[in-house]
Amino acid sequence: MDYFVPEAGIKALEDYSLSILKDPGEFVHPDLTREIGEGLDVSAVGRSLPEGMGIEDFRDALMLGYRTEAATETYDHQFQMVADLFGVGWLGRFNAEVWSPDEKTHNLPYFDSLVDLGYYPSDLIRIAREDLAREFEHRGVLTPIGVTWFGTIQERVTDGYHGVVAKTVRASSPVAADRIVRVRKRETLHTVWYNRFTAIQVQYNPELLEQVAIATAKFEMPEHQVAPDLAHRGGELGQMMGADYRAWVRDLVRYMHELTNDVNKTGRLMLDLAAARGDSLAGMNPKILRSVLTFLRQNGFVGEIVLESFGFDQRIPQSNGLVNRIKSLLRHQIVRHVNVAGVYS
Repeated sequence: MDYFVPEAGIKALEDYSLSILKDPGEFVHPDLTREIGEGLDVSAVGRSLPEGMGIEDFRDALMLGYRTEAATETYDHQFQMVADLFGVGWLGRFNAEVWSPDEKTHNLPYFDSLVDLGYYPSDLIRIAREDLAREFEHRGVLTPIGVTWFGTIQERVTDGYHGVVAKTVRASSPVAADRIVRVRKRETLHTVWYNRFTAIQVQYNPELLEQVAIATAKFEMPEHQVAPDLAHRGGELGQMMGADYRAWVRDLVRYMHELTNDVNKTGRLMLDLAAARGDSLAGMNPKILRSVLTFLRQNGFVGEIVLESFGFDQRIPQSNGLVNRIKSLLRHQIVRHVNVAGVYS
C-alpha cells in the first residue's frame, strides 16, 4: 500500500518521537510489588465479584490480561518490520526504546494475581512461552499510519480492560488494583502518543485517512491470535466487570473526528470505513450513498449524525424541502449502523 509524508511532516514526526524519548515517564518496574506493598489478597475477590461473574470467570479475565500483555513481543516485531520497511526512524526508535520495553512488565500484576489464586509460576511462564511461539500476522494496514492507528485503538481498548479489572478487585484487594492501575496509566499514555503520531501523518497527507478507515475495518485485538482459546470471552468478561463499550467507541469516534476536524471529512471517513467493512447503510452501498450525498451537497450528513449519536454537537446548516425529507429517511437507518467503527467485535 502506498505511503507518503512530506519532509515537513517527517520532521514533525521525528520531533514528536524525540520528545517522547527524552521524557517517556516512569515505566512499570519489575519490583512493583515491593514498591507498593506485599500481601495481595486477590483470592478474597470471590466474595465481592459483580453479580453474574463467578471465580472461574474472574480467573479467565486475569489470564486473558496476563497472556495478552506477556505476548506483546509477537506484534512488536511486526511494528519494527514496518518501521524498517518504510525507513521511518521516528517509529522504529519509539517502538524499540519506549513502547517495547515499557510493555514488557505490564503482565506482572496479572502474573502475581494468578499466583495468588493458586497458579504455579512455572506454569504461567510456560503458557506465555507457548503464546510467544505463535506466529502473529498483523491483519491491519502494514504502513506507518496503519501501525499508529492500530496502536491507538488497541491501547484504548487495553486501557479500558485494565480499568474494569482494577475496579473489580478494588474492594477486596486495593494493592492488586493499584498495581493494575499503574499499568493502565502507561496504556493511557501510549494511546495519546499513537493518536498524536496518527494525527501528524494525516495533517501532512490527508489522503492517508483512507488507510485509517481500512485499518479500523480490519482491526482485531491481538489476543485473537496470541490467546485464541480465551479471546472469544474478552467481550463477555469485560461486560461482566462493567465495561462501558459505548464509551470506548465514543472515544474512537472522537479521535477520528479530531483527525479531520471537519464534519464533512468525518462523514466521508465513516463511509469509507463502512465500505471497507462491506457494510450497507440505509440499504445502500456506502460508495453509492457517498455519491448521493455529494450530489445533494450533504457530504457532512453522515458525520453529523454519527457525532450526534455519541453526544458531540456538530450540526451542519439545515436544508429544506426534498433534501430534508431524504435526510430524515436516511437518518434512522444510519443511526442503526452507527457502530461502523467496528471495535465491538
